[in-house]
Amino acid sequence: RRFSFRSPLPSPPVTEERYRSVVDNSPYGVYRVTFDGHFVTANPALCAMVGYSADELFASNISMLYPDASDRQRLLADYEVRPRGAPAEVTWKRKDGRLIATRAWVYGERDESGQVQYLDGYVEDITALRETEQALRQAEKLASLGELVSGVAHELNNPLSAILLFTEDLLLNERRTDEREALSIIAQQARR
Repeated sequence: RRFSFRSPLPSPPVTEERYRSVVDNSPYGVYRVTFDGHFVTANPALCAMVGYSADELFASNISMLYPDASDRQRLLADYEVRPRGAPAEVTWKRKDGRLIATRAWVYGERDESGQVQYLDGYVEDITALRETEQALRQAEKLASLGELVSGVAHELNNPLSAILLFTEDLLLNERRTDEREALSIIAQQARR
């Protein structure tokens, strides 16, 4: 059973201007490229994400955003087998050279013969998310290491405590000077 919401208010007519407003105000990067990678559309969020102006993008090819040009070819091949609507994680290179992690949803527009003519992409910058996940993994590793060190320390402290106790008991009795020095060193090292 499908539900739909219908507003009691009349909806304004759908115009190219309304679509343009939605694209331009989207918090996600939105683009359209030809199959060979030339930009046809790029919204302000995409420009901010990659550090290029719209004019720079229109004068270039989307391949410049990939650290390795073969990455785009691999993604195009993957596009043909990926379920429709499934995002792909893609590393892009900004104008300043910094690499960013992105999640992209790409949809192809095909001509009458079935060939992809345009690719429409919707891109989210997930760099901060990936950095947070990496920091969390590092913190978990450090916590595990701390538990391991604590366990090792506990395992060492038990026999050392016994050594220290017996050494101090032996020092209470009369001993030769060389024995006393040896026992003192053992006690001192066990304390340390």
